[in-house]
Amino acid sequence: MADIKTEQETRALAALYQCCAQITRVANTGFWDENAAAAVIRAVGITDPKTVNDIYTADSLKVGFGLTAKIFSGSSAFRREQDPLELLETMSLGNKIMGLSAALTSRDKVYNELSRLIDTFHDRMVAENPGFFNGEKPAVLRYDVIKECATIYQSLISPNFPRLMIPGVPACLSVNENQDKIRALLLAAIRAYVLWEQLGYSRLLLWFHRGRIARCASEHI
Repeated sequence: MADIKTEQETRALAALYQCCAQITRVANTGFWDENAAAAVIRAVGITDPKTVNDIYTADSLKVGFGLTAKIFSGSSAFRREQDPLELLETMSLGNKIMGLSAALTSRDKVYNELSRLIDTFHDRMVAENPGFFNGEKPAVLRYDVIKECATIYQSLISPNFPRLMIPGVPACLSVNENQDKIRALLLAAIRAYVLWEQLGYSRLLLWFHRGRIARCASEHI
């Protein structure tokens, strides 16, 4: 059984990679795993959690735990993987989002504006969509919810940082609804990284923790 700090670190990373997996899936197929997507998008609106469990429950991150265990298990995981390219794409996207998120948190003006927009989003969910906080899929995945998250990303992140190139099938990437899903998931991935950073972790030390992260993630599969 992992200690509480490792558990918290692993959950934040699992959430990040769960976002990445759904981005890749939307970009290549136009579809997503509704349970996996709802779990991470719900987290965007949780602004005053008492514990990490208030943001991400272990049961909601099964996809992310599986990916985290593989990514941090080293080369053997890639040799066992039926589609190592997909795993590599998820890992690569995760690294890009970490870089973007780190740049975001270093720019106080942009980061404070993001916090303001998230607070506004939270307040609207409280007033108009209380089922959102219970993780009810129809409430979390409402089109107006996805659109608002996508708009926050598009209006604030896109103009201030280098654009992330998302590989995929052009026919899927050209659909407006899919573009909104991807942007909403990118915002959710930033939320996961910010939590990880707030817990006191840094990319510099990440690979020194890879063994215990892989073991903790494996316990949840």
